Amino acid sequence: MVNGITQYCRDKLLMLLCNASLTHGDPDELRKIKIQPGDLPTGLLVGTVEIADCTGSPGNYNWILKNPERLQQGLKPKNHPQPVWFYPF
Repeated sequence: MVNGITQYCRDKLLMLLCNASLTHGDPDELRKIKIQPGDLPTGLLVGTVEIADCTGSPGNYNWILKNPERLQQGLKPKNHPQPVWFYPF
């Protein structure tokens, strides 16, 4: 059975902004992939991705993403990102 959120995702082409965290993450994990703290952007919008589909069930949704695009230059949002939706400008 398709619920309202799943149907909304399927009916609309939704684009998400990809936000880089304000922190660098675990230094040990970064070293494993040969990245130093400071090599990656923090606190910026770094790209976009489209939601192609939504599967799963209430409380356990899975978004199918497509067409990731990295911005040429990160953008600093004026507003603080929230866990779900936010208006960056």
